[in-house]
Amino acid sequence: MSSPLWIKRFGTPARFLTVLAIGGSPLLAQEALTLRQAVDLALHSNPLAAASDAGEREAEARIHQAHSGYLPRLQFSESLQRGNNPVFVFSSLLTQHQFSDANFAIGSLNRPDAMNNHQSQLTVEQVVFDARRTSRSVEEARFTGHIAGEDTRRSHSDITLNVLSAYFGVTLAEKNLEVARQSVDSARADLQRAESIY
Repeated sequence: MSSPLWIKRFGTPARFLTVLAIGGSPLLAQEALTLRQAVDLALHSNPLAAASDAGEREAEARIHQAHSGYLPRLQFSESLQRGNNPVFVFSSLLTQHQFSDANFAIGSLNRPDAMNNHQSQLTVEQVVFDARRTSRSVEEARFTGHIAGEDTRRSHSDITLNVLSAYFGVTLAEKNLEVARQSVDSARADLQRAESIY
């Protein structure tokens, strides 16, 4: 009785499972895997597991983003303007608290010298009341994170179940092959006895 094709190609069932789990070349299957190693290998190399883990990390980032609504907002801006427009010069002098009696002269009011108006502005905003918009965003992000966590656990469970099924299926196939070989050996022995009696 000839051996099945996968036995001829891969050798032991554990090596066959290694190739099955990583989906690569038979050259990668150099040593037998334990069940724990097979599960760990499948969880670390399966793209579905990687995708679900990335989704969970994204959900955690969204929770932090939603919490940022409680933090104060700091904004800094600078501007520089230069001109000799009478209205611009007049308002700039007032804004910079540099307006003096000399600026009331008719000549300087109508034809002022060009001036620079440089402003630096720092503003801080803190939300006091937003009709629970921020808290609802946090709750929504937490709910999404919970769903992402459940998806990750489900993906890991599916992968583990597939590895267990493949691992024990290969082990059962090996045992069936051993039983078949013993049956063949027994039948050959019976044939030899029958031939010797004949």
